[in-house]
Amino acid sequence: MTSARLLARLLVCLALLVASHGSARAQASVPADFSDVGIASGLDLPTSLAFIPDAAPHVGRRLLFVQQGTGTLRMLVDGQLAATDPVGAVQNINFSGSERGLLGVAVDPRWPEKPYVYMTYNGTAGGNFLRISRYALTGDVAFAGTGALSLDLASRFDVLADVPDNAFNHNGGTLRFGPDSMLYASFGDDAIGCAALDSTSLRGVILRLEVRTLPDGPGTAPKAALVAAGNPFASHPNANTRLVVALGLRNPFRIHVDPLTRELVVADVGQGTWEEVSLLRFGQSGGWPLFEGFATFTTCAGRSPNGHAQPLTVYDHSLGQSVISMGVYRAPDGGAHNFPPEYDGDIFFSDYYGGFIRRLSWNGTRLTESVSSSPVMSTWGGGVGQIADAVIGPDGAIWYCRQGTNYAANSGQIRTIRYVGAPVSVPGAGAPALRLAAPAPNPTASGALLEFALPRAQRARLELLDPQGRSVRVLVDGDLSVGEHRLSWDGTDAAGRRVPAGLYLARLRAGADVRLARVSVIH
Repeated sequence: MTSARLLARLLVCLALLVASHGSARAQASVPADFSDVGIASGLDLPTSLAFIPDAAPHVGRRLLFVQQGTGTLRMLVDGQLAATDPVGAVQNINFSGSERGLLGVAVDPRWPEKPYVYMTYNGTAGGNFLRISRYALTGDVAFAGTGALSLDLASRFDVLADVPDNAFNHNGGTLRFGPDSMLYASFGDDAIGCAALDSTSLRGVILRLEVRTLPDGPGTAPKAALVAAGNPFASHPNANTRLVVALGLRNPFRIHVDPLTRELVVADVGQGTWEEVSLLRFGQSGGWPLFEGFATFTTCAGRSPNGHAQPLTVYDHSLGQSVISMGVYRAPDGGAHNFPPEYDGDIFFSDYYGGFIRRLSWNGTRLTESVSSSPVMSTWGGGVGQIADAVIGPDGAIWYCRQGTNYAANSGQIRTIRYVGAPVSVPGAGAPALRLAAPAPNPTASGALLEFALPRAQRARLELLDPQGRSVRVLVDGDLSVGEHRLSWDGTDAAGRRVPAGLYLARLRAGADVRLARVSVIH
C-alpha cells in the first residue's frame, strides 16, 4: 500500500472515529441491564489479554495483558497492577510499522503445573519473522500471597520461528487455547494475497498446535512435534500444511474458538470495501483474495473460486475498517455476571475504528442480529473505538482491551461489560447447563462420538439432520438422567446405510431448549 493510500485510509478512519463517538468518551454505550466498567487505565497500547487459569478460590483474579509498542507483559490482580510490574519484557522485537510489535498472549491451561505463557511477536533475531515463543513465569505461581509473577527470559522456547514477515502489516497475531487444549494461532497474508491460498506458506492461515508434548526449558520445537491429532491436513507431506486448520484469510487479527463446538470465529480485516466475520470449520478456506466479503476480488493462478466458505456477515467501510472479534458467548459455570440464556452461542464483534459492538445469533441455518432496545442505538453497543482484543472472563463478563482514546498516548484501558440485571436462573448446584459438544472427530469418515449434558432429568431427543433439515437418524429419544451423556454414531442412517459425504447437523432437543452442532462427513 502506498504512503498516499495509507494517509487516505488514516484520514477516513479518523473521521469514522470522530463521527462514531465524538469526544474522548471512555465508556461504551450498552443495553439496559448491562454495564461497561473501567478496570485499569493509563496503559500504553494494550493489545491482547488472557486470564491465568487459577483454581478456586483464585479463579479470574489474575489477568495478563501485553503492550504492543513496548514489548511488555503486565498483569492485573483483582483489578490492580501486580506488585511486580511489568511482569517482564520480550526481547528482540521488530516495532517498525504500526502493525508490528507484541501482538498476542495465551496461558497454558495446565497451570500451575506448567506455568507457561505463550506470546506472538514480530522478531528480529535471525531475520524478520513472526514468532511464537513460550516463557516460564516464576514467583507466586500458586497464588499463596500477592500473586506476583516474573517472566524468565532465559526459559524462552521458540514454538514457531519462521512465519514470513516481509511487510509491516497483515500480521494476524491471535493466540488462544481451545477447549481441546491445543494452541490456535492466526497469521495474515503478509500483504501477498494469493499466498493465503497456499497452505505451505504460513500466510493467511490459522494454525492448531500441539504444545503439551514439548520439553521443558529453552529450545526450539521441530514442526513434526507440533502436529495436532485431528488437524485436517495432518498427513500432508508439507510440514507447514500439517499445522493448518483454516486458510484463505487476509488479516485475521483477532479470532476465537467456540468452547462448545470448536468452530473458529474469524474477524478478517478487509482491503478496499468489506469487513467480514466468518465461522469456519477445520479445513475450510475463507476465500481471500478471490473474494472480499461476498464480492469477487481478484484471481490467483491455479486457484478455483469454488469451495470457499462464505462469511456470516459483512459491513462496508462507511461503518469501519478493521473488524475485531470479541468472542462467542458461552456462560461459565457460576459466573457472577453471566449473560441471560438467550445469549448462549452468540457472536460479538467490534470495529477498531467504527467504535460499535454488534451481536449475531447463528443457529446453523439462519443468522439474526440483535440490537439495543434504545432508539438511538442501531447496534448492540457503541461509542468505544480502538478495541484490540476481548475474551469471555471466568465471571461471565466480556473483558476487553482498548488501545487508546482518540489515539492519545498512554490512554489505553482494560474494561469489562457485565450483566447487572435480574439474576440469571441457573440449574441446581453442580448441575450442568444444556450442552452439546462438537462431534469428534470432525471431519469424520466413519462416525463420531457425541457428548451432551442435561441440566435435569428430562426427556431428550438427539438426532442427525441432512443439509435440507431432514432427519437422517434418531440417536436417542427418551427420558434421561441429569448430567453428562455420550454415545457413538457409526456413520450410518436409520436404515443402516453409510451416509453420503457432506455436512450434517446434530440437534439436541430438551424441553423448549435446542442445541446444534455440525459434523462434516468425508469419504
